[in-house]
Formats: sequence, structure tokens, C-alpha cells
Amino acid sequence: MKKLVTALIIVLPLVFLIAVFAVTNIAKISTDIPATGINITNKGDNGVFAFDIADYTSPMFESDLGVEVLPYVAKNRGYELTVTDAETGEATDIVSLDENGAFKLKDVGVAKLTYTSKDGGYTDSVIFNVSCSGVISFVPTLSD
Repeated sequence: MKKLVTALIIVLPLVFLIAVFAVTNIAKISTDIPATGINITNKGDNGVFAFDIADYTSPMFESDLGVEVLPYVAKNRGYELTVTDAETGEATDIVSLDENGAFKLKDVGVAKLTYTSKDGGYTDSVIFNVSCSGVISFVPTLSD
């Protein structure tokens, strides 16, 4: 019983001090939480988006994929976008982002958009299949 009373005499003032410091914000205990993953929340059913660049009314031209680094309280929630050709794996400009974050479709092809977290290098990706069902522009040339 003496050991229990002695332990309480030592522990209770420490608990009281920690509670006072926490309530008054005199001292804080914080830690950097690392990223544990990255997730594209608007991937659709199979992670493949089909675009027709001749269809200018398509709502997907300014779609937000909802990229989030996990957990929500991670210190470094930054990420980078890499656009590659889905077949060759080489860099391509089929799809790009404008200054407002909206997608710009520049060419016909299949592009893989890969988002990589800056902390931990976690990745998630989607496929953009860009096609054209009509004539986008026509410039007549004169022949001799």
C-alpha cells in the first residue's frame, strides 16, 4: 500500500502540470506525421477516363481528380504530377494542367497520369484515353 501511495504522490503532480500546460498552451508536444499514402478519390469505376476532344461540352475537361495525401494531418501533403504515354512509358504532352489546375487535352492518345507524394514517394494513377470523333481544325491549302 505504501508503494501505491508513493506512486500516486509522484504521478499526480506530473499529470496536473501536463494538464495545466496543455490548457494554457504554455508548452506543446507535437510530432511530424509522415505521409502513409496517396489516393485519387475521383477515379471512377476502373480508373480510365475517355475524352473526345471534338466534344467541347464534355464536363470532364475541368474535372478535379481529388488527389489527397494520407493521412490528412501529414506534415508534407505535397505531390507531383507525371504524365507519360500509357504504352511506351515516355513523357508526353497529351494531357497537361493549366495555371488553374484544369486539364488541357492537347493531342490524341492514351496518357497515364501518376501522382507521387513528396514524402515517402507513394503513387496513384489514372488513365486518360483521348480520342477525336470529328475535325478539330481545317486549313485549306492552295495548290499550283
